[in-house]
Parts: sequence; C-alpha cells; structure tokens
Amino acid sequence: MKAKNIIQGVVLVYAFTFIGGFVIGVTVGNSDLPPQQVVLALMVSNFIFSIVGFCITGILVKTERFKTLLVVALICWLLSALNMLFVPTFGPLQWVFSSVFLLVTMGIGGGLSYLFAPAVPKQNELEAEPPPPPDFA
Repeated sequence: MKAKNIIQGVVLVYAFTFIGGFVIGVTVGNSDLPPQQVVLALMVSNFIFSIVGFCITGILVKTERFKTLLVVALICWLLSALNMLFVPTFGPLQWVFSSVFLLVTMGIGGGLSYLFAPAVPKQNELEAEPPPPPDFA
C-alpha cells in the first residue's frame, strides 16, 4: 500500500461527494422543496458520488486494491468526525453509523472497479510455477 494511493483516494472521495453536494445545493437551494426532499437528494448524491470516488480509486490502484480502499474509507470516516463540529444535527451516533455507509459504498465502488480494471497479479504470483497435474493413478 502506497501513501500516495491512500491520499489520492481520500481526496477523490471527498472531491466527488463535495461536487455532488454542491450541485444539489445550487440546484435545490433556492427552491420550494421541503427540507426532507433536499436531505434525500443529498443522501442519494453522497451515495452515488462516494461509489464513483471509490471506483476510480480502485481503478487507479493496481495491487492490494481492497486493503487500500479500506484504509481510504477509514480515513474518510475519521475525517468526517469534523462534521460534528460544524453540523449541529450530526452527533456521535450519526458519525458511528456513517461507517456502515462508507463500507457499503467502498464495497460497491471497489467491486465496480474490477469491471473496469481487472486485478493485476503480484510479481511472485507471476513467477511461481504452476502446480503439477493431479495424479489419478
């Protein structure tokens, strides 16, 4: 696992969720929608754009993909604790349960990344001799 890949992943996930939230805020910020619909739009946006961020991170990481994605998710979760300082309705209980959200989006995004960029075998796997054929005698 490279620190560069982890930092890049955290930046990507935060950038995509920021862009999604910004677009929702601009489009529905001055509308007459009830607050529940705005919150729902933000939730859907965060869900989709988190998946996109984790998917792109997984595509860029060629080896140890899920280990890297797990560390990225953990760092994103720890950084999201700052929300408790700035968002009055976001408390410790919401922060703890947000880990489930991040793990789900990480799993979906990481799984999708295998569709776009299959895993690269490690060097020692390439050099290993294939096992001998079974002896049925």
